[in-house]
Amino acid sequence: DAARVREVSGTGAVLRLDANRGWTLPQARAFFQTLGPVEIEYIEEPTQSMDGSHKLASEGVPVALDESLKGLSLEAIQSLHWPAALVLKPMVLGGLRRCRAIADQALGAGIRPVISSAVETDVGLRALALFAASIGTQDVPAGLGTSRLFGSAMTDPAFGGGPLVTVGAPFRVVAT
Repeated sequence: DAARVREVSGTGAVLRLDANRGWTLPQARAFFQTLGPVEIEYIEEPTQSMDGSHKLASEGVPVALDESLKGLSLEAIQSLHWPAALVLKPMVLGGLRRCRAIADQALGAGIRPVISSAVETDVGLRALALFAASIGTQDVPAGLGTSRLFGSAMTDPAFGGGPLVTVGAPFRVVAT
């Protein structure tokens, strides 16, 4: 994995990695030692525990939280000042209003909010794209590639997940 990341790092791409809580703290440390001086924006959920991820972050690794946010109170999320990013899935975390409050808190603490889909249709993905575009004054990354999991598009035109969202652009829902 480290060799693949090093290979991609030479392309100039922004690197956002996701370990999906797959490593122990020693395994995560070994990965970054093997990786060497490659610049990444963050790694999502590198360890099996939030404590392990916090320790890794304290060692200089930019860590993002995703699954660890589920079930945390707004107050508990407010107390997190160490992640580089918070990956917000509104349909998992209690909706758009709650995620907007979390995103605003994150921005205030210097933490990057990232909007991500769970498994929404094109209609939900359009809403998430607009939501991401409405946050703050900087670009907010949005991981919205889940529509490919469905057999057909739910809107016409189909949601392409492209980098630009035209606010107010018309689309129609396709009856299936």
